Amino acid sequence: MNRPTFEAPALVAMNGLLPAFEFQALIASTPHGAVYMARQRSLDRNVAIKILAQEISANANFRRSFETTARAMAKLNHPNLIGVYDSGFVDGMLYFVMEFVPGKSLEHSSRDHQVELTQALKLIESICAGLAHAHDHGITHGNLHPSNILLNQKAEPKIGNFGFSHPGGSTEVQDPVTSSYVAPELAAGAQANPAADVYAVGATLYRLLTAQRHATGAQPPSGITGCPPEIDAVWLKATDPDPGRRFNSVRELVQALHAPPATSRIPLMKSAAAGVKLVPASPPPQAGATPPETGPQSPPKTRKVHKIGFNWKLLRNLVIIAGLLYAIKIAWEFREQRAAEVARRNQAAATKAEAEKQRILEEARNRSLSKRPPNGSTTPGSGTEITPPPPRQETPEESLDRLRAALAGGDRSEMPKDSVRRGDSDYLLISKALSWTDAAWFAEQHGAHLCIPNASADLTWLVTEIAKGTPVWIGAGRSGRSSWTLADGTPWAPKKEPTGLGLYLSADKHGLLRAAGAGEKLPFILQWRRDGSNPAALETILAATAKTIAGGNPVFPPGTRAFENRFYLPVSRDMNWRAAADIAAASGGHLAVVSDISEATNIDSLTAELPLSKRLWIGGFIRNGAWLWITGEPWKTAKWATDANSQLENGGLLIRPKAGWDTADISDEVPGFIIEWSNDRKGSSPSSTGNTAAPAPANSDVAALTARAKELIAAADRKRTEQLGANAKKFAWDLDVVLRGMTRGDQSIWGTHIARLKTSVINNRVPATTPGTSGILLNPKMLEIAQYASTKQASIDSEFAAEAERVRIAFVTKIKELVTKAQQAGQTPLANSLGETLNSATSLETWVSSLGAVLRPGSPVPRGDDEGEANSEGDDGAGPQGTDRESTPGGSPQVE
Repeated sequence: MNRPTFEAPALVAMNGLLPAFEFQALIASTPHGAVYMARQRSLDRNVAIKILAQEISANANFRRSFETTARAMAKLNHPNLIGVYDSGFVDGMLYFVMEFVPGKSLEHSSRDHQVELTQALKLIESICAGLAHAHDHGITHGNLHPSNILLNQKAEPKIGNFGFSHPGGSTEVQDPVTSSYVAPELAAGAQANPAADVYAVGATLYRLLTAQRHATGAQPPSGITGCPPEIDAVWLKATDPDPGRRFNSVRELVQALHAPPATSRIPLMKSAAAGVKLVPASPPPQAGATPPETGPQSPPKTRKVHKIGFNWKLLRNLVIIAGLLYAIKIAWEFREQRAAEVARRNQAAATKAEAEKQRILEEARNRSLSKRPPNGSTTPGSGTEITPPPPRQETPEESLDRLRAALAGGDRSEMPKDSVRRGDSDYLLISKALSWTDAAWFAEQHGAHLCIPNASADLTWLVTEIAKGTPVWIGAGRSGRSSWTLADGTPWAPKKEPTGLGLYLSADKHGLLRAAGAGEKLPFILQWRRDGSNPAALETILAATAKTIAGGNPVFPPGTRAFENRFYLPVSRDMNWRAAADIAAASGGHLAVVSDISEATNIDSLTAELPLSKRLWIGGFIRNGAWLWITGEPWKTAKWATDANSQLENGGLLIRPKAGWDTADISDEVPGFIIEWSNDRKGSSPSSTGNTAAPAPANSDVAALTARAKELIAAADRKRTEQLGANAKKFAWDLDVVLRGMTRGDQSIWGTHIARLKTSVINNRVPATTPGTSGILLNPKMLEIAQYASTKQASIDSEFAAEAERVRIAFVTKIKELVTKAQQAGQTPLANSLGETLNSATSLETWVSSLGAVLRPGSPVPRGDDEGEANSEGDDGAGPQGTDRESTPGGSPQVE
């Protein structure tokens, strides 16, 4: 099947579709579907919900397979399988609810690392245990690779995606990473079976041990990691290209890992765990070989015959073995406990020794300082005092980085080094120079905001005590044309109007305010609220903006720029297109829209000072081969960059400063976006409605034109049908008049031929010719009537063809106009699609047929009795070409 295109619905849309769950996050999205984290309201538990794309869900065969697999998976209960709780169908999408595993995939956890042999073998054993349980219940995975295996908090593997990845049970190879786990027969189109899962396990074993992808002819694991050579044999057999030569099951594969190697009595997995070096031993004697001489041979011992019944000796031996194993277990646990205790003691001793060392060094330093004269010189004759270097201290940047997660979570129990407390806030100077928007994002990532001048921390104190005379950004900026807003969204009126024309406020060493541009970079001061809140967080301030807009008195965030009645805010955040669209909608606005040249000029002016490497989402997206605006406004212009890919499938629109427009996949994260507040909005955002099937406006125009053309052709066809009916009626009437004007003798001769000529009319179409083989004889009057009717019929067909051509020319003209508009607006994919519509209208006959009509229907040709009744096969409708029969006037019919 073709690769589907899929846009994951927004969280709010999913909450509406499945109200029993509270959708909290989008975990992953692919062309086939998406996985969400949700809270099941009834049981108050976290679950993972996977939805499949409409294109896949519409496949009847896959849907039946999905439902069967989901029911079977719901019955499984194994610690190494991700549990399936429920499944269903909603809004054209299949979905299933499964266990939420709070961990990363095996692919992510082992990437670029060779896994320690013992753990690798343990992981393989657990994976095989889960697969065996599924195979026992008739379920094959068919798409197993480390990305489909999650590790829980105990590093235990849990397998997911059984039969839910692709239609028909086949594996769609998307990249070389996953293709290395696909059995050759699956790649050739065969159905998945347990042998394919054995192959995938073998490839996974190779990947864990070597950190390399399995491939035919790859270097054996023992040559890369030094593992026992028996591993090579297991890997080679599991990944044999011929399914018949692989292990019969995953259990047999595990047994091979447990089996004693040919060169040792110690099982392979135990050897690996204990670090035993396998030493080749002498091979056992072959059958028929002569044993070495060892002295006089004793007589052969009598072989004991096995007796049917209870074997008490065997029971005794089993009890002894069990006792020995239990004793070994107790001894091993005691050894482990003793080793752990020794390790703890050694660690405590090392810690104590390090503390004692630091104490001695500190005392030595203090003694040296006490003996040193005030001027810093050494005492004559006493020698030079050696002062040990002080221990390395953590820098403010290091402490800030260490505390980042705690600070972002609102924890204020420990603050970064060199931070200063005043009132209910803590302050810290960041000497790294950033733009204002990047500084604001840096602050929010650490649970802070840019410092806000107020009564408790005025500008004088900030620039003298914190900034130490360095010009810094402060948390304030323009809010529209001339007003100012603090970082927390509070309107602000400085005592003295700042100098400069920029959007963002900075303070110099004297506390004077200056409005600087978006491209300028300065140090900045972070401010933390002691109560753990952050009133300047982006979502908080945008929510406040939405309330002021609803109240009719808008107050926009700092950094907002006004152009006539439109307000724009550039935001620095790493975010995908849909998330940016949701945030913009929550603010009462939308992603910026450029519906005409003046708005394009506004955006260019807004981004002119930004770095050339900056990229910002705006509100354009491609759907059904056409670019649309998120507001529903018409697409009139485009300013594509010279290297832009304007035909990107599933693309979102972004701005590159000074370069033009470009695209990226809407699931990609870019470092910013632009919010617009205006009255231009005419529709709803697809990101909020979840509508993924809305046609492009130009495609709607094509549909309307096609519908209109179909109406006109149908009307012309109805007119033709009426005219043909009248012609056929006149044809029969004129023949009856001729018959009634004959004598009784002539009627007996010509009556049969007139009757057969009348019955040859089919669907109101008269015969174009009357061949001699038909057996119908025509006298001059009959011939005249037949020629007139056939000529009239051809004229009616010609009138219909002329009307159809007139409609086609009008249709083509309109489509050409749409092509021109699409090209002028930069709608390259739409222009290409319209070009295909033009090509389909090149042939009049083909185009009319596509609209449900026939340009020139065939006319019936009478046949003789031995050839059957008259049929509908005829000539090209050009009119009668003469007749093959005629008669002498007043006499019997004659054949020339």
